[in-house]
Amino acid sequence: MTSMTGTRTTERRHFTLNRFRLSHITQRVLLYASLIVVGVVWAIPFVWIVVSSLKVEKNILTYPVRWIPDPFTLENYREVLDRFPIDQWLLNSFIVSFSTVLLSLIAVCLGAYALARMEFRGRKFVYMLILASFLLPTDVTLVPLFLGFSKLKVLDSYFSLISVGIADAFNLFLLTQFFQTFPKELEDAARIDGCSRLGVLRHMLLPLSKPALVTAALFSFFTSWNNFTWPLIAVDSDAHRTLPVGIATFIAAAEGWATFYGVIMAGAVIACIPGLIAFFLLQQYFVQGIATTGIKS
Repeated sequence: MTSMTGTRTTERRHFTLNRFRLSHITQRVLLYASLIVVGVVWAIPFVWIVVSSLKVEKNILTYPVRWIPDPFTLENYREVLDRFPIDQWLLNSFIVSFSTVLLSLIAVCLGAYALARMEFRGRKFVYMLILASFLLPTDVTLVPLFLGFSKLKVLDSYFSLISVGIADAFNLFLLTQFFQTFPKELEDAARIDGCSRLGVLRHMLLPLSKPALVTAALFSFFTSWNNFTWPLIAVDSDAHRTLPVGIATFIAAAEGWATFYGVIMAGAVIACIPGLIAFFLLQQYFVQGIATTGIKS
């Protein structure tokens, strides 16, 4: 009797285990299927841009869409390189983006350390005020920024393009949350050994915060690289014009009422390449930074 009871218990355990495994496999299949569908939906516009940049003009807007260029041509890219100073626009975008990333990380790291590791009166109020700035539309600040830079006579310069991206509230929030995950005992031990606050930040927190720093750097880079509205308002010469604004001039440079979509698509592909390279090289740190931010030990 005892043997039969033990056999039934074992069979139930096997049945429950097999059922759990089947349920787990089903969940993974549904998850991967959903990710594939979402990935395809997000990839279709980019694939269409790349394909259109390799078509002759008359075949771009045909319906149904031809996903294989026939005939295949690089004429759109040649026209972009020959007719427009895209090398200068690329250089301007790199200067503005990398300068913004560097200065923003310096400012954000100092601010995040103060908010996450230091106790002072009004700290929570300041932090909530920074979070509240997320609710402020960027377009609201355009007129005050333009008037201020105009009075300072620094419009149409690298300074006007770089300075607006240094104070990044989202990256400040991101790094503040990440710094709060470190045990306070580590910092106390470093302070007892004679390390200053800047020393703690430089020698202890920053080396351990590489995923969060890379994530913040990527967000800052993409925001600056893709910024269109402010550079369009602040800059009016090719000497400081960035790539997104330069691509918009392709339409203005069209002859008559014609719009050459192939040239525009070729410029868009060129503009996407640096961001894609940066993301694929640093995606491991990016995913790790997003996954661990906000998880307190």
